[in-house]
Amino acid sequence: MAIMKKFSNTIPLQSENTDTFISKVEMMFDRWTELAVITKGNLEELRDLVIRDQLYRSFNSKAVTFLKERSPKSIADVRDMAAKYRSAYPDISLAREEISIGNVAEGPTGKDRDARTTMRDKWNPNVRGGPMFR
Repeated sequence: MAIMKKFSNTIPLQSENTDTFISKVEMMFDRWTELAVITKGNLEELRDLVIRDQLYRSFNSKAVTFLKERSPKSIADVRDMAAKYRSAYPDISLAREEISIGNVAEGPTGKDRDARTTMRDKWNPNVRGGPMFR
């Protein structure tokens, strides 16, 4: 489903505050469960767990460490703790870091690829040097 892919790949924008980002993730999850026709029961606990996991995958490693050290038990706890992290480090993006692979691969021209190449580019068939161009 497109909504689940969007849900899984979402990251906070630099200009987006934690409350807005978490609300956006919550809305995407709710839409996904609505489209999947999931009935409520233990859905609230599942929802909380899945959204917390998604937030951990969306945030940068330092923010995740900050949150996990405090053992949030709910999305509300994550929301409060993320807001504290954001206020303590206002100039640091909450978004997860891209993994740089540096000059380890050669492009189709035989020259070293740019150091800004990311793992996503390495496996993207639409990017020069991706699997389609090998």
